[in-house]
Amino acid sequence: GHIVGEPKQEFSLDDAAKATLVQARAAAKKMGDVRLTVGGHADLVGPDTYNQALSELRAAAAAKFLQSGGLKPAAITAKGYGESKPVKATNEPEPANRRVEIRLETR
Repeated sequence: GHIVGEPKQEFSLDDAAKATLVQARAAAKKMGDVRLTVGGHADLVGPDTYNQALSELRAAAAAKFLQSGGLKPAAITAKGYGESKPVKATNEPEPANRRVEIRLETR
């Protein structure tokens, strides 16, 4: 799924992103006492500071959606990684690098 928007704005989640987050939320609820780390990422195009802000907004939008479905805010950590963890290292626009990853850990 994709998250659309620009830094300094609220992001909106597309249907594919929402479907993925619904699955992650269901898995977290099934696991019980769980901690979620939501990591936002950006591609290598543009200034580092812009991409850092973009990744933080991506992570925050996903975390907000997870919370809206009943997960406790204290169980969710949202973190932006900017350009630091690309899936594909290229200076061209790369959709695979513009992503959110969710890690679930039992406590």
